[in-house]
Amino acid sequence: ELGYSACSSVRSVMTPGGASAAALVVAGFLVRCSARCEDYCAFSCQVLNGDVTWECNTCPEDAAYRCRPGAQGYEQKAAQATGGDQKSSSPVSSNDGGSALTMNDSCEMVHVDQHYEKEFCSSFEDISQVDASGVIVYRKAFDEDEMRRMIDYVNTIPYPTRYLCGASDNDLPAPESCLLSDSTLRNDYPLFISFVEDKLREIGKGLHRVSGNHEIVLVSNQDRITRKYPGEPWQTWVENLMHMEGISRTAAEWQLTIEHNLPFHNGYHSWHTDSIGQLDEEGRFRSHKDSWRVWVMVQRNLTQGEQNGPADTNLVLVPSNALDSHTKHMCSSYSQLEKLGCTLHMEEGDIVLYAGHIWHRSQDSHNDRISLNLDVEPSGSRK
Repeated sequence: ELGYSACSSVRSVMTPGGASAAALVVAGFLVRCSARCEDYCAFSCQVLNGDVTWECNTCPEDAAYRCRPGAQGYEQKAAQATGGDQKSSSPVSSNDGGSALTMNDSCEMVHVDQHYEKEFCSSFEDISQVDASGVIVYRKAFDEDEMRRMIDYVNTIPYPTRYLCGASDNDLPAPESCLLSDSTLRNDYPLFISFVEDKLREIGKGLHRVSGNHEIVLVSNQDRITRKYPGEPWQTWVENLMHMEGISRTAAEWQLTIEHNLPFHNGYHSWHTDSIGQLDEEGRFRSHKDSWRVWVMVQRNLTQGEQNGPADTNLVLVPSNALDSHTKHMCSSYSQLEKLGCTLHMEEGDIVLYAGHIWHRSQDSHNDRISLNLDVEPSGSRK
């Protein structure tokens, strides 16, 4: 079921179809009213990707707020937000309590030569490189029958709820139907879980098991919104709703997704890590040694039956050895990550295991795809 808790002071925003946002009823979703000086305005404007003119415009001239009127990058981000091409109103950071401390707008520029891709992006299937890269890929590793069972389950999740699979953040939890428990995974997908845990033992994580928070993620092509509302400036509706109701971008995307049954939340995630980290003895950022994640390409090319192969809608990540060799200590920036990112060309059934400190993002949303994100923890640990 869906439900909606509105802010105590809400102004009406008219959207196509005549319904006002204040009248929406969306179950189980908590909408957070936000002030115009958000906590994340402590980060540089250059690593925020929301509308800073709304979210940071009343921050005082205090060193604690690096994004405020007059700060470096403020006017540039304001112009970008006006163009409606922003993906998220949060800093480039982690999803599950990870760290944004490595993002620094004063970092030196990264220089990538013609040998970079061959040296750092072509060894993810080599088990001997996993300690250096923090990444390993296994091809066609999801049993076909079990993968079909997973797809059949996803197809039982009704729209618009299905559009919100993978939409969890600190404000809004993912819909329950998009989450899988440990017992469900072990009962319904035993061959898959056995394979993953065998590979964890093989790479030296023998005490680890699949356990924790597991989530189905849907990335959706937004062309269907354009087809439904041709000529309408729908890209601005999220910002308008944020401004009028004082809510987060995620909350606004959820409201519009549910009202119109269209993917205003499209599942795209910008650069982030998945775990809390710390500096190692050489000053490099590392997650806790027990933090690993599993990402599975379950089904792709869902938009109008297109068959574009593995070139689109993948995962982009920066291997540890690439980051270590091209950046200094905790100094890395969005532009650096873009230069260092390796795109994993994943077919259905392919699996990638990566350490929690690995920076990664969605490649694009040119097509629809279903993926599965799994937590990996030491045996006996609890969340």
